[in-house]
Amino acid sequence: MSRLIDVENLTLQFDTDEGRVTAVDNVSFSLEAGEVMGLVGESGSGKSVTAKSLMKLNPGNAVYGPDSKITLHLEDGPVDVLSLQTDREMKIVRGGSISLIFQEPMASFAPAISIGDQMVEQLLIHTSFSKAQAKELSIEMLDRVGISDPGTRFGQYAFELSGGMRQRAMIAMALSTKPKLLIADEPTTALDVTIQAQVIDLMKDLVSEFGMGIIFITHDLGVIAQTADKVAVMYLGRLVEQGTVRDVIRKPAHPY
Repeated sequence: MSRLIDVENLTLQFDTDEGRVTAVDNVSFSLEAGEVMGLVGESGSGKSVTAKSLMKLNPGNAVYGPDSKITLHLEDGPVDVLSLQTDREMKIVRGGSISLIFQEPMASFAPAISIGDQMVEQLLIHTSFSKAQAKELSIEMLDRVGISDPGTRFGQYAFELSGGMRQRAMIAMALSTKPKLLIADEPTTALDVTIQAQVIDLMKDLVSEFGMGIIFITHDLGVIAQTADKVAVMYLGRLVEQGTVRDVIRKPAHPY
């Protein structure tokens, strides 16, 4: 396996009316291609903020520490993510080499635009596909994630799909650009147990097929035990423990 991303000394603060608040404090980790890392912790521990930093998706009042460094390793050479400024530069990480599956797909899809149009739009932005090619790939990806009658679903809107279907459509959309890194922010939280198991199996298949790395954010250690190779535990903005899933679950070094 080859190195995919390095996060070094990531510190992130937010400027608020009450002053500057630290959300992430000196976090470091790395991920190899084809590896799944579970990022676990309670609500407010800094998991999602850390993940959004990899795509510079945090709001405008976010302040990165001077020693913070995020390096994405691509075929063309390393990319210093935090140095990217323009929208053109951001396309490398936002939907290009990195894709993000949000926790609630209903809030991620525009309600007045069909699922298919949204999938095609991102492909036209990130690839050299024609509109017809983008539609063909989008329908193919909907089929790959187990959505029945994908041609019909392509023309439907988010509210016409069940929760499980919306989540699968979100995964299909995230994967259609064939990213190097997939960030899954609690993708199974809103799903029932049966659909949850199917989504977990799907993500395992995708790792083996595409060789992508996955950062799986959750507070459910049962899900992590089924999916991840290694786990990093966050508490109050700090990374308090990391190691293989077996080591962390069997011999936790932190009482939390």
